[in-house]
Amino acid sequence: LLRPYYNLDQSFSFMLSAVLSRNGRRDVYQDDQILAQSRYEGDWYETGFSYRIGSYRKKLTTHLAYKYNHETSFDKQQYSSTSQLKTDGYFPDDSLTNTVTSAIKYSDSYFTKMKNIDGFNYTEDFELGTIFQIDFQQIYGSHFSQLLYNTISVSCAKNLFYKNNLFLLSFYRKYWYHDNQELRNQNQFAVKYYNTSFAGITIAVQGKYLSDLKPNSYDLLLLGGTSGLRGYDKYFKTGDSKIVINNELRFHPKVSILSALFGMTFFADIAQIRDRTEHFKLDNFYTSLGAGLRIAFDRSTKNIIRVDLAFSKENDWTFSIGSGYSN
Repeated sequence: LLRPYYNLDQSFSFMLSAVLSRNGRRDVYQDDQILAQSRYEGDWYETGFSYRIGSYRKKLTTHLAYKYNHETSFDKQQYSSTSQLKTDGYFPDDSLTNTVTSAIKYSDSYFTKMKNIDGFNYTEDFELGTIFQIDFQQIYGSHFSQLLYNTISVSCAKNLFYKNNLFLLSFYRKYWYHDNQELRNQNQFAVKYYNTSFAGITIAVQGKYLSDLKPNSYDLLLLGGTSGLRGYDKYFKTGDSKIVINNELRFHPKVSILSALFGMTFFADIAQIRDRTEHFKLDNFYTSLGAGLRIAFDRSTKNIIRVDLAFSKENDWTFSIGSGYSN
């Protein structure tokens, strides 16, 4: 159940959602070596509402939300006898948590419409201008009997459009803490650039720096085929910080077969990952080149099937299938 903000005149929004019998599998890797594996199942419920005031462009928004999450892990297997894996008390495998979120957001923005950015043959809305937001969370145990930890995050964005050029810049920082002790911190800086000056062609460049420092040394960031570096295994490398740059030349020839729409992409990916004891070096970047086919359907062109063929020095040619315009 959802009532989002449909226009800049709207002042109130709310949401209510639930996922029952959620289940899946967690894999713990160190580079391409699997250390442990477990399955999980559980349920979660979430509700929230927002209210905003201000002029047509300048808005001050307050948000309040509650989330119930119950999750149980089972079928745990450890494959590495040298790795000392243990459960941290603030991030338990079996958990029942109640999360209360409050946020405040300032925006001085307006919207523009473009095509052929994250899809094709449909109009996309982009929020331009300046956005700044602070979120605060308190995570409690069952029946709110114990405060497990807090989080605080700050995010800001600056989005610009000029003569078929779209620039999206964003920064995000989040801390997890308990009893004045820092448990974890995460940082992300992202830059996206799109150019649609040529009919049926989109130039897309995306760069991202991400760091995630956690209290353990095994739940790490991934670098590989599904995390920005095509042509490599999903668990090619792990670490605490990474830089990923994706360059794409996208073609939208308006070719349709039955109900399917087809597009083509040529790409070059550049990336590097390190742990907290290392430094980024120019000669440690991994690269890949390739081409891909994009397939969408007339009634749901936001849902794109991605078929890529990529070349890298480590793996030669690799073939992959996924969803979305890029990973």
